Amino acid sequence: MAIPPFSTRRRDHLLKYVFCAYFLLCSSICWSSTFGEDRAAKDKRVTFSHLEHRQVDSIGPQVISIQDRQGFMWFGGERGLARYDGYRLRTYRSVVGDSSSLSSNMVFDLFVDSLGQLWVGTGNGVNRYNASTDSFTRYMYV
Repeated sequence: MAIPPFSTRRRDHLLKYVFCAYFLLCSSICWSSTFGEDRAAKDKRVTFSHLEHRQVDSIGPQVISIQDRQGFMWFGGERGLARYDGYRLRTYRSVVGDSSSLSSNMVFDLFVDSLGQLWVGTGNGVNRYNASTDSFTRYMYV
């Protein structure tokens, strides 16, 4: 059984149809990504209050800052550590006799590891922030 030959005219018509369909698909994708509305982005409103210098001054001259995975901004200074959540500034300091506080008020370095844990380098050692208890675990210099 012989296969009937495919006519040139029919092939040209099919190619035009495929080209037009491809062009319309690409155009609609480009148009929707450029001008389309993203309802999820529209419904999610982000607001925050501005952080004033006098608030950050409570931790002294700022040495370092970092943002963690939850979006908190952390600031380390000569007189402690501060966390800014977009609304309020919460300060953390070394408290004599409280082993769950910072080991020193002098904060030199901040680091967020691959697990999202905040590590604080101070004048007396390294401290790991425990978000569930809002406290620190001290790893003192020997």
